[in-house]
Amino acid sequence: MILLGLVSSYLEGELLRGAVESLLEARCDQVLCLEGPAGEPIEADVPASDLGAALERRVTLRSGRWRTDARKRQAMLEWAHAQKVEGETLWGVIVDADEVLVNGRYLRDWLLRLDYHEQLNPEAQYLGRPLRLMELDGSLAWLRGRLLRLDRITKYKVSTSVFETTQGLYTNAGNLEDSYTDWARPRAVYLEGDRMVVRPPLPTEPFLVHRSLLRHPLRSGLRMHEQERSELLAAGMKVDAQANSDLPTGSGRSEIHVELPAASLDKMNLIRQFLAVSPSPEEQPDETTVTIDRLKFVLPERPTTGRDLRQLGNPPVSDDYDLWMIVPGHDDELVRNDDVLDPIGFRRFFTSPRVINAGRFPFPRGADRMSDRIADLEATISKTLHVLDAEP
Repeated sequence: MILLGLVSSYLEGELLRGAVESLLEARCDQVLCLEGPAGEPIEADVPASDLGAALERRVTLRSGRWRTDARKRQAMLEWAHAQKVEGETLWGVIVDADEVLVNGRYLRDWLLRLDYHEQLNPEAQYLGRPLRLMELDGSLAWLRGRLLRLDRITKYKVSTSVFETTQGLYTNAGNLEDSYTDWARPRAVYLEGDRMVVRPPLPTEPFLVHRSLLRHPLRSGLRMHEQERSELLAAGMKVDAQANSDLPTGSGRSEIHVELPAASLDKMNLIRQFLAVSPSPEEQPDETTVTIDRLKFVLPERPTTGRDLRQLGNPPVSDDYDLWMIVPGHDDELVRNDDVLDPIGFRRFFTSPRVINAGRFPFPRGADRMSDRIADLEATISKTLHVLDAEP
């Protein structure tokens, strides 16, 4: 197994040193640092990134300027592919310079477990493993595009969370917030019995700690790069960024609402599936809603059955696909046709061919069902966002 560390940095001061040292502690074979802006450079007098003693033989530092974060991520991917060794799996952990990988010294153990499972189960195809991101206020989210089998990814498209796999499919690896309800509901039996339960992340589990609050004050900003907002505006879209008023100042999260003129709701949902853009408030229905393969549906009634959920889509979920319920922090649960569900705490579902096991991060969930719409979707995104294939 080859394990690479990939760091995106720009004017991070000594924070870069901590990010790189955390990857070296994870026994990465090599670490690449790309220093430079994705979009317009910052004019303010901000301390330059400082590697210090962390710049050793395993660390490569390259400077440049990229048009978007996706282009910067693509440059990382191309460098990583050049490090491929025949017969070895190629894993990569992607870290922003204002983050550190915690418990990284155990990371290889977790990845070797996946490699061993593939050797014993040839039908298993891992694309990556989610990592938790912890903000300094203690809030958690799942990052699905940071720990990846880089030899199974060919190109990033439009966003850092959308990429093409070696199977010619596209997947969205956007972030998912980890709510207290998602964590507490399956542990209710322990809480009611006043039994101590370890709150995630678990001991020895690798996870990221987000340290943007430690940046230089002139380097602060939203998680969504301002360049992406300008790209949307240049494409003629109406973009409204509203910070969540109930979140601590500096948490780095916001709601981004995008209006696509003259686009149908179905096509907007398809685009959002790949861009991870939140629906605008006026589109939020009052009825109980669920998502299946990241597409939103309104439940006709509650409780409902697995068979009812299968019929929500157009076309419905076929019999050669399983329906799974996402349970954060646990293996995904198979939903059978006769299962009666009351999806209040758990409203996210996905489909997969029956040959793929549950609780994994395989090639894109439900991707085969959408294969006939991928070409139309890519054309729509390219036309709307003016995606250019030329190098920056």
